Amino acid sequence: MMRLRVSELVLGFLLGFASLLIIFLLSSDVALHDLVIALDTHNGIITAIATGFIAWFTLSLRQSTDKLWDAGERQLKLTADNFADQSRDMQASIAAANRSATAAERALFELERPWIFVAQTRAQLDSETHEFFIEYTVANYGKLPAIIEYPTLGFVLNDAHGNPQPPFYPDETHSLVSAPILAAGEHRRLKEYFPASEDGTIKFRETVDEHMERVPDLGLGPNQDMFFRAVIRYRGPTSIGHETGVSWLYREPFFDFVARSGVQFNYNR
Repeated sequence: MMRLRVSELVLGFLLGFASLLIIFLLSSDVALHDLVIALDTHNGIITAIATGFIAWFTLSLRQSTDKLWDAGERQLKLTADNFADQSRDMQASIAAANRSATAAERALFELERPWIFVAQTRAQLDSETHEFFIEYTVANYGKLPAIIEYPTLGFVLNDAHGNPQPPFYPDETHSLVSAPILAAGEHRRLKEYFPASEDGTIKFRETVDEHMERVPDLGLGPNQDMFFRAVIRYRGPTSIGHETGVSWLYREPFFDFVARSGVQFNYNR
């Protein structure tokens, strides 16, 4: 139920009183004549009362207008705050959607591409040529074929900092050069023969294990190491910029190779 304010009660009283006074004056000529004389006698008082009423009414109107203006400003501020909140929520949702799309695209890229890996076995002696070699496998474990663009591989020595030197591009008879497409799931077994001594011959020595096998004597100095290195750059049908690198240190006393030099030289990208 609505409650009437004091100003509304006063205004209603004055309007009711004025209505009764007009009805009374219209029904009596004598009263009308006396009223004219009274109004003329008290003209200043009546003017002051009328002026006060008008001032009161104007003040009330101003207060109502101010309250309406304040209510409008509060509504605008509330609307702006709600809009800012909605904008932040929308931006957060868009950012989350972009992250999800990027993650999905990355996952698809990682899955739908070739992946070349290089694995090796123990060094061996060729029974026909009596040369030593290392047998290794280049395999594509991805779902798409790999197109080999620039393979470099072979035996290298260490540089002044102890790191393996860059490998060399093989000749056109090498399998990765003559047949550069590696199908999905293909495993290609390859050989790399040990380098000969400076005089072109291969010197041998006996191992110290129970097999007494002959192994090549490479004549490495006390600060020299030999590595087998491979850096294979390739692409897929729908992707580019892939690269695989391996670096295996030759352990002369054991006639085998072990991965060395860390992720700087052993990686898949």
